[in-house]
Amino acid sequence: MVSILTRVFGTEHLELAEDVVQQTFIDAIHVWKLKGIPDNPSAWLFRVAKNKAIDSIRRNKYAVQFDFSDSRLTAEGEIILLPQQDRSKWDAKRIELGNAYMNEAAFGSVITPYHIEAAIAYEHCTTPNFEQTNWQRILELYEWLCRVAYSPIAALNKTVAILQVYGPQQALEAFNDLAPEKAIQSYYLYHSLLGELYAQLGRKNEAQQSFTKAIQLTGSEAEKKVLRNKIAALI
Repeated sequence: MVSILTRVFGTEHLELAEDVVQQTFIDAIHVWKLKGIPDNPSAWLFRVAKNKAIDSIRRNKYAVQFDFSDSRLTAEGEIILLPQQDRSKWDAKRIELGNAYMNEAAFGSVITPYHIEAAIAYEHCTTPNFEQTNWQRILELYEWLCRVAYSPIAALNKTVAILQVYGPQQALEAFNDLAPEKAIQSYYLYHSLLGELYAQLGRKNEAQQSFTKAIQLTGSEAEKKVLRNKIAALI
């Protein structure tokens, strides 16, 4: 569903798509328990997620709001990258609730992309720190997801897992397979990841060019600051 929403609203709204899909699943759990599962669950999910995305985009046209209690942001609204996040601030109750619902869903007869995406989120959410992340398992799940419901974004995320498991050279080779995917080339994280791969390989000029391109493609000042810091670290 994330890939469908990004095709509708553009790759610049990927994070918004991920957030509204997560909230839509939570809404579905409560609504369907009260009213029963609709005749076309997929259509219901897409309609609700799309409406949430539209509402959010409309709100953001007039105001940019940050949840300063969010473990992903500092009090000044600056982004905290995943390796540096304080996981004690993560919402343990929601993680536990999500895990319970995922276990209930596991009894179905069909494995959908939603099951696989939930399993990936579970691996990230239940690891006590970044260093202990089971990247091999996450890579296997992304490979499965790409077989079941391929999208350029899923392939890009798989490349991140390849980087963690096998290092930057193999990740760059996998990344190069995405080159024909023109739609994703307008997504700033595509160029940000390429810059990271070049940086880890010591190819500083190419890394700087990629980070600069990513800055040009994102409208988020917080994201731009992260990317500028990456460029500064190359010097």
